[in-house]
Amino acid sequence: MTDDAVRPMVLDEAKHPVPDRLKNQIVCYDRKSQNAQRRYKILKLAQVIIVGLIPLESVFPAPKPQRVTAILGLLVLIIEAGAKIKLNQD
Repeated sequence: MTDDAVRPMVLDEAKHPVPDRLKNQIVCYDRKSQNAQRRYKILKLAQVIIVGLIPLESVFPAPKPQRVTAILGLLVLIIEAGAKIKLNQD
């Protein structure tokens, strides 16, 4: 038997590892993408809620309204900066 006759049988019997690895990587990246999208949407929703609270804070009496407004604005800034930094890392 020559090497040429044996080679096709060996390739047919042995499963090539590339498709399995590719499937695993696709699943991994899909999972990471879904988690990142969920985190992004949650942070954006939190940002919208906080921005919506800023005008409401002026209507309802608060002990120190300037501090409350400053803290809410700072939270919006932190969320937006964190999203931009994360976006640049990806």
